Amino acid sequence: TPTQPAELKLAVSGDAGGLRLKDLTVTESGRVLTHAMGRIPVSWRMQAAPHLRLDESAPLELSASTDPDSPLWELLTGSTGLQLTHPEARINLTGKLRPPAADLQVRVEQMKLALKNSRMSLPDVEDLAIDAHFDRSQVTLRNLSAKLEGQAVQASGQLPMKDEGGKQLWHHPTAFDWS
Repeated sequence: TPTQPAELKLAVSGDAGGLRLKDLTVTESGRVLTHAMGRIPVSWRMQAAPHLRLDESAPLELSASTDPDSPLWELLTGSTGLQLTHPEARINLTGKLRPPAADLQVRVEQMKLALKNSRMSLPDVEDLAIDAHFDRSQVTLRNLSAKLEGQAVQASGQLPMKDEGGKQLWHHPTAFDWS
């Protein structure tokens, strides 16, 4: 099917301290893809030479979420083969631009991976729940729980991040030192 153009609804106010995002809603064909709100320490200065100013030491507050019926999930299925039933995701960014922190929660009732032209199959996942925290010093998996082929699985843990660890994990995950 041809891709539909997305529509953006934006309600924002600002001052020298930054932008207050009252509502950012992205929709496609009248259905909400994602919703965000919060405060971002960015401003535009009108001086002799106008420029964008990021205040790296000012508070950052931004939350975004997507609902189970968001067309975003259909796009994910179409591009990856990952089929999700009743998925929900929420991320909250806090701290400062440098360094920020993030809390991520994901819930999925059922997850299947349909690999085309493959003899390999992966087990179905049910009741997937992920609760994680990311900051400059570490990644904390507070909870990962699911059922794999009906068997309960649960995990938690922490991964300390060295100075360049975050950059390496993001840009070159296969080269990351997991020790």
